Amino acid sequence: MDEATKWVEVYRTGEDFQMEFIRGLLTTNGIPVVVERKGFKDMPIILGVSASGELILKVPPDREEEALALLEAPIEEEPEAE
Repeated sequence: MDEATKWVEVYRTGEDFQMEFIRGLLTTNGIPVVVERKGFKDMPIILGVSASGELILKVPPDREEEALALLEAPIEEEPEAE
């Protein structure tokens, strides 16, 4: 069993864009991530059509609480420049 199979799921989506955003949020904050593809997401894109299925983001068990806190934190908007 490889190390990533022991990691815990913290996010699941069917959208590549959402997964990349969440992956970036966590890795920017120093949390390592692994993305598993389920269903047809593990197949290559054919003729520019994205496959259906799920993307599952996992983190090490000792970082789960930190990752979930980041995902649940309210989004802070930057004030508009005058």
